[in-house]
Amino acid sequence: DLYWSEDVLTLFKTHEYVSSASEQLISIECFFQNGSSLLPMVYLKLSILNALPVVSFVLIVLFWLCMEKKNGTSRADSKLNIMATTVVIMFLLHPIIMKYNFSIFSCLALGDGNSYLVQDTSIICWREEHTRWALGLGIPGIIIWGIGTPVAGALVLFRSRETLNDSQVLAKYGFLYKGFREKYYFWEMYIVMRKVLVIAVVIFLNQISRIIQALICFAVILVAYRIHDNHHPYTASAMNILEVRSLMVTLITLYCGFFFLSADLDAISQLVLLVLLVNANLYFLILCLIKIFGSLPHHLKRHSPGLYSRLKCIPCIPRRGNRQENSRIHPGLTASELDDSSLKTMQKPRRLEPLAGRENAELATLTQKPNDHLSVSKGSFNRVLSTSQDPTLQADETMDGLLADQATTSNHRRQ
Repeated sequence: DLYWSEDVLTLFKTHEYVSSASEQLISIECFFQNGSSLLPMVYLKLSILNALPVVSFVLIVLFWLCMEKKNGTSRADSKLNIMATTVVIMFLLHPIIMKYNFSIFSCLALGDGNSYLVQDTSIICWREEHTRWALGLGIPGIIIWGIGTPVAGALVLFRSRETLNDSQVLAKYGFLYKGFREKYYFWEMYIVMRKVLVIAVVIFLNQISRIIQALICFAVILVAYRIHDNHHPYTASAMNILEVRSLMVTLITLYCGFFFLSADLDAISQLVLLVLLVNANLYFLILCLIKIFGSLPHHLKRHSPGLYSRLKCIPCIPRRGNRQENSRIHPGLTASELDDSSLKTMQKPRRLEPLAGRENAELATLTQKPNDHLSVSKGSFNRVLSTSQDPTLQADETMDGLLADQATTSNHRRQ
């Protein structure tokens, strides 16, 4: 929580709208719009979100048991589906639960000597009610869901590290380690713990010192940047590049934030820092789009070969090499004519076509006279026909046979 300018805060809010889109799916306020709750909305939401993993697990079990009776699947398959679905749901719920568990400790100090809860300024922090909710539900929620979930996931993966390629293990836990190199199967859990650490630093050190808070966050991100740059845990190089660039943009953002702590920062300096932040974030956005659309044909070819084959039939601009080669073979053609001719002649053997035409011409010459065609051996006809049907045969061998047949015909004439 640095002293950002209004323009920078607007930029951050724009990012927040995109990154928190999943939280809009769980909008508890919509069910209690008319003040029907006896508790403050902050405490009610905190209670519901901490109970949501348990409720979700019960619903998942009931769903797959019903599907087992309906489809007649085995109990082993149902257990496999329950575990796989639970892993995905917990992964999606984890950041939302962590945000609200930490938000109960986010307080803002005012001039009257009291600190007020940021989410609801009508609540005074560390009074009897707030202390009861923070210590009774906030701390256990952080320990169980924030720290316990990634630790439990890491332990499960560690126990299954020798059988990670097994179909059963891959179906249950593959969502957590698929996409990482084999020895970095735990990397997703490390990323979750790193995020929890950054959030804890931001929340709990907010009341102590903002400069200490910013420096510790900067140190954590810098260490994470060096670790990732040294190991490259993802199997896809594009993912490694995006992760490194995202950490780099985060470091640039924090570094620029240090300047906003100074009271001597004038309007021009703020504008320069704003331009730097916008360019850094815009660069990362463009890089993401390039990597996503660049890998799209590969993923379509691998996972949707039918769609890939249909899209591949769409006419496109030939490669530069084909155009240069066509211009050498067909001089005088325009660029558009070269494009059309390259599509027609790309797969045809150029050297064999004129030879095949010359062979057919000589065959026609040999067979013009009725008496001469009897002296042409049957093997020459077979060679000519096989050459015309199979253009991959060598033309030189066929021409040698034709010349030999011509010599035989000449001898018969002299005799």
